[in-house]
Amino acid sequence: MSRKTEVLARLQQALNPLSGERIASDLSISRAAVWKAIEGLRKDGYLIEGVPNQGYRLSSVQPLLNQSKLFSLLPSYRIEGVDAIDSTNSELKRRNPKTKTLLFANTQSGGRGRLGRSFFSPRGGVYFSLALPLNVSIDSALLVTSIAAVATAEALSEIAHVETSIKWVNDLYLGDKKLCGILTEGIISMETKTLATVIIGIGINLHLPIDRFPAELQAIATSAFDSERPLSIDPNRLVQGIVTNIERLIEDLPDRSFLEIYRRRSNLIGKTVQVHEGVHSHPARVLGIDDDAHLLIADETGRTRSLSSGEVSIRLEG
Repeated sequence: MSRKTEVLARLQQALNPLSGERIASDLSISRAAVWKAIEGLRKDGYLIEGVPNQGYRLSSVQPLLNQSKLFSLLPSYRIEGVDAIDSTNSELKRRNPKTKTLLFANTQSGGRGRLGRSFFSPRGGVYFSLALPLNVSIDSALLVTSIAAVATAEALSEIAHVETSIKWVNDLYLGDKKLCGILTEGIISMETKTLATVIIGIGINLHLPIDRFPAELQAIATSAFDSERPLSIDPNRLVQGIVTNIERLIEDLPDRSFLEIYRRRSNLIGKTVQVHEGVHSHPARVLGIDDDAHLLIADETGRTRSLSSGEVSIRLEG
């Protein structure tokens, strides 16, 4: 049994907070080893509170999504829920389903974002991936990501009454902090050279105690609802709203009307940003978003060009 597993077992058994000293004594390890195990468990998705003058307490966060309820709301989907997984997107890619599928998890140990970044996925968030059998060009992947961003932002507004902005290309922000990440991946048909299946992964910080996040995330991430109060919405209906919006907007993919909403919700247009391309970076002003969902920028020399998501990372200055 690993030290992390041993520490987790002690926290699960405890009726009251346990001090680091008590855990160290019970397991015959150092307090530094206890702290390392606690931080490791937090990164694995466990919400562990540090209670002043008392010690550590494991939060008993209830699962937000229910498989039976989701199937009643989305009967055309094959729906499966798991308690913990490395990544719902990775699992659907491994399975390569041929029918519409929704996979959700209460926590992810290896949640993924764009350009290989990780996505912290503790209990208290909504994490799910859709597999949609489609037959669209590979170039449409960026547009599908934009559709997912619009669909999620609109559902959060309509169902949760939470107004978000979109940071190109795949993040939703509440104020100046990240609330949601979206990752679109595809399974390519070797015969037609098109996207045979699109996998859309969505992670929302819905009902989380941000003060229990790793220190490096507390200044840049937020939660839609205060975890100290009962959740006032049904997360299953939020997922239904997102999925229904995605399906509707994909049907409208040819006319790209969803890009008007995307532009209206953009938090970059008109702003100065730092463009990171490989090992190089430079400031630029964001002019807009074109009809292919590329970012239009003007660099310091006044030269204008469009950027695709596979090329760059964008950070707001200031």
